[in-house]
Amino acid sequence: MVAMDLRIVILAIGLLGWLSVSCSEDASVNVDPCAEVDSLASAGQYEKAVSLARSIYDSARMSGNRREAVASGARLGRLYYMTFSPDSMYYYFDAVTQDAEELQMYPECIIIHNITGVYNLINAIEYENALHHFYEAIDCAEKSGSTDAYYMLLINVSIIHYIRQDPAGLATAGEICDYGRRTGDSYFMYTGSLMYAYMYHSLGNDQEALRYIREAERWPEHS
Repeated sequence: MVAMDLRIVILAIGLLGWLSVSCSEDASVNVDPCAEVDSLASAGQYEKAVSLARSIYDSARMSGNRREAVASGARLGRLYYMTFSPDSMYYYFDAVTQDAEELQMYPECIIIHNITGVYNLINAIEYENALHHFYEAIDCAEKSGSTDAYYMLLINVSIIHYIRQDPAGLATAGEICDYGRRTGDSYFMYTGSLMYAYMYHSLGNDQEALRYIREAERWPEHS
């Protein structure tokens, strides 16, 4: 079951990988350079994406363009996580976190804290640090008004509850399911049901776990 948990986290990285703030503050610019970084990253061309993002970041630092530095720096940190370079990931995240918070660039704050949380969950196996960063990301999601991001992040919190066999995970899974029902979003209904099943199994109630596995099977497109 742990393997499935980590698959969900990796999916959460992808879904929270959006960055809504353009690299360029100049409305006359026809091509946003950060959109090019995102396109390269989506195509798996990480070296080219890193090279372009570093060029944008260095230029922004030289010119004092804080927003552009945050937008490109957050992308660099994410790229370095995806290419297994945690020192570089932390370098860029640390460099732009304060500006991201001061400028209220909440999508970037979400990326920084979510990916740092995922790193602590999967790679460093530091669950307290992971929870801290997930809750920081949740706070940013609330401030931004992004409800989907809030519940995607809650999935990562529920995974830690499962790993630690913390009964609080039942309430978290319930929140995710309820959100899916309210919005008609089958992904959240599926994932909430799956997390219910994991939690009940970890707490020794396999009858309830099986019930929620069957509930999750109603949405095979997400399995």
